[in-house]
Amino acid sequence: FARDLKKRLQVSENRSAMRSGSGAAFMRGMPAGPALTVEDTFRAEFSCVAAGCEPGEVCYGIDAGEVRGLFIHDLADKFEHRVHHGPKHRFSAIAVRRGEEGPEWLVAASQDHGVSRIAHFRPKAGGGVNELTEGDSLDSYPAWIPGEGRRFVYQTCGIARHHSTNEWVGLGPASIQQVDMDSGDMETL
Repeated sequence: FARDLKKRLQVSENRSAMRSGSGAAFMRGMPAGPALTVEDTFRAEFSCVAAGCEPGEVCYGIDAGEVRGLFIHDLADKFEHRVHHGPKHRFSAIAVRRGEEGPEWLVAASQDHGVSRIAHFRPKAGGGVNELTEGDSLDSYPAWIPGEGRRFVYQTCGIARHHSTNEWVGLGPASIQQVDMDSGDMETL
């Protein structure tokens, strides 16, 4: 994914340079100036990883700046399958389990405005990432509770913001919450 994304960005950059004339100057050997290129600025990194539901399966997130995604990699076939991508969420944790309707993932999904929420995702069913928690908080480290039902725990802490600038000034105390997805009950542990 990351290699293909970088190639697409470079092709787009080259087309743009040719249209603006900077590509022609470069071909004539004239200095192109200090403009940064995709080669200078592109960065992609793994943001989270977990063992998959099937043997030899690895689930992970990649953050490549404005494009982020969730993937399943089959180690035997050496095949990467993109199951979700887009600019909205940065994924920092994954918890995977086999549910009654197939694989289910819990992800810590942060957004660019500084909050992080726990979201539910079914990679085989489509439909996107559905946020389960809300509020001005950092919700992280989701983990399924083994056994019957769809229960999980996660860590949360509130964000303290400046009254006039809305910038972060601190975090409240952290707590562990337990959620039952079937009943909707939430309990502080």
